[in-house]
Amino acid sequence: MNNGINNYLERIKNPNLPLIDFEFLMNHPEFISYVWEKYVTDMTFKNMVNEKIMLDVNFKYKFLNTFKSFIDKGKSR
Repeated sequence: MNNGINNYLERIKNPNLPLIDFEFLMNHPEFISYVWEKYVTDMTFKNMVNEKIMLDVNFKYKFLNTFKSFIDKGKSR
């Protein structure tokens, strides 16, 4: 992982790794738009994120907080 997203193999090796590393994104905000772009364009990743959002309240809060500006832009269209 070097972009805020822990890939499948990394998460298999270490089940405690999150899908999105929000701590990394806080320290490297230049990758926030990359993760959002991946969310918008990669349906597999989007489905994994949406499933995690439904199951994990903390993940949902962090996701909404991190990507608030992108979500707000989408609602204003």
